[in-house]
Amino acid sequence: CFFVNDVSLSGGVERVCSVIANGLAERNFNVYIISLTHRNDTKFYELHKSIKVFTLYSSLGRGVFRFFPTILKLRKILNSKKIDTLIDVESMLALYSTFAVPFLKVKHLVWEHFNYTVTLGKRSRFLARILSGMFADNVITLTDKDKRLWLSKHFWLRSSIQSIPNPVTL
Repeated sequence: CFFVNDVSLSGGVERVCSVIANGLAERNFNVYIISLTHRNDTKFYELHKSIKVFTLYSSLGRGVFRFFPTILKLRKILNSKKIDTLIDVESMLALYSTFAVPFLKVKHLVWEHFNYTVTLGKRSRFLARILSGMFADNVITLTDKDKRLWLSKHFWLRSSIQSIPNPVTL
């Protein structure tokens, strides 16, 4: 199950998520996508017909005001669909998923798509990375350099850190 910010967006994160999800679906895996928001009924990138998409919110909102409802909604889907692996497709989503997965038999991966030094002006990204490093089973970086940064900057690290570059689809 991939947990994304908004499945309808046209960014690189969404493109790579659709490529990986489609590849897994083509190999007969049960694939789910949980979209935090989904502002319209379309998806920019085509998804395999077997992929099931769930949307937590149909409009944008402040994460702090949606914190507890998001955790409960996410947990309900993970439990009801018997999800065995949750992949946060961006470390910021760990702010919710870290609190949704305890006591469920769910392997939790955080897929970091940004350079470790990039915060995009969000102080909460630092907190999300701390939570990811402490509580996720694995953190996936795109480069070996970012893997080394994670390993050197997080003295509280419990997660396994792996580097897997984005797939090339051309």
